[in-house]
Amino acid sequence: MQFNRAIGKRQFNLKIIMLIISGLMLLFCALMIGFAVQERHYNERSIELSARHMKYTDIATGLAQGSHTLTEEVRLFAETGYIEHLRNYFKEAKEDRNRDKAMTMLAKITATEEAAAYIDASMNCSIRLMDREYYSMRLTSLAYDIPEEVLPIEVSGVTLSEEDKALSVEDMKDKARTILFDREYMDMKRRITNGTSRFLDAVQEDAEKEYLLLTQKVEYYAHLLQISIFGLTILIVFMTAFQYINVIHPIAVASDNIRSGKSIKMPLFLEETEALSTAYNKLLSDNAALVEKLRVSAETDALTGLGNRTAYNIFCKKLFTAGGKVTLFVFDVNDLRVMNNTHGHEDGDKLLKISADCIARTFGEGDAKNCFRIGGDEFAAFLCGRDAHEAEAYIKAFSAEIKREGVKVAVGYYCAEDVTKVSLHQIFEEADKMMYLDKERLKTTV
Repeated sequence: MQFNRAIGKRQFNLKIIMLIISGLMLLFCALMIGFAVQERHYNERSIELSARHMKYTDIATGLAQGSHTLTEEVRLFAETGYIEHLRNYFKEAKEDRNRDKAMTMLAKITATEEAAAYIDASMNCSIRLMDREYYSMRLTSLAYDIPEEVLPIEVSGVTLSEEDKALSVEDMKDKARTILFDREYMDMKRRITNGTSRFLDAVQEDAEKEYLLLTQKVEYYAHLLQISIFGLTILIVFMTAFQYINVIHPIAVASDNIRSGKSIKMPLFLEETEALSTAYNKLLSDNAALVEKLRVSAETDALTGLGNRTAYNIFCKKLFTAGGKVTLFVFDVNDLRVMNNTHGHEDGDKLLKISADCIARTFGEGDAKNCFRIGGDEFAAFLCGRDAHEAEAYIKAFSAEIKREGVKVAVGYYCAEDVTKVSLHQIFEEADKMMYLDKERLKTTV
């Protein structure tokens, strides 16, 4: 509160504070840009080296994946003789080509003569490994009597030794499997893996030396950039807190209050928000008074002061929502037309007012909010929780009331045990029938 009052004495302070903070933020932003440019200059090379490292990793992964797929499929083919495994093998070998692509990419990498020798040895082993796999496939295809026309040319073109041709079916199967699991096969796979690993280690060692030098420069400018970011962060936090406490939060609270129809309270140190608060609160108060006045006017019969047809409909909806026992009384003022035609409408209005007063005094509850004028000479009243015996007592009291005032008002009623189980139309019709019987009775009464 003291802070608000202090600023309220000098209203321009808020603008000055925001300008100072914005200027400092711009300064820090300029420093950050300068440091970032320097850092980027040295970081681009580091990124290239990192990308190269990732590329080497992808190559190694592709090589391992391709090699694993080829080995797995050729071994499954040798074990089962299912042609599907043969197709999967050549899909990897000819379409996906993970192992071949990896070996080709390795061959294109610039490296020392020693490192290049490692990859050459791996590629040679890879070729020899596939030759052994083709030979195993050929033995498997003969052992399982697979037609030549479904075999890839790499397999059908393999020439078996005379010794292997003479093997029995079971021996061919055994040898096909043995070729894929013997020491020589496993040694070739290890040599491919070891050669590739040594090659990648050699080329990455050179890259790491250069990377260390670049990292030192990048770290220097990154440190300066961090200091700038820290300073900018402090300013942003201060500015955010200042705006939230003095502007955003009061507006948010005021917005919620406006939606709820409540008054608002804005910071006093801002002349505009104080004026807005005062104007809105006055408008809210005036509007509430006007709405209440309009509501009363819209739901009140101007002549009798009872509720009108609109108020009657609203009351009915509340009754049907609440449920329970309800008694409806329907009234009709006798001789109104004769009074209007004979003595004039002024006397007719007096007759209606007297009749309404009798109804309100007898049946009214809560400032007669349960009594209504629903037509020219028609009235209605509701009593909740009353049974037929009690209704008769009200009728008796009402008869005495209208007799004392010298007016004739026909009345009928209907008691519903549960208002939710009958329609309002049905209740009104039953009460109206009783009212007309009373009306006929009154015509014969002097």
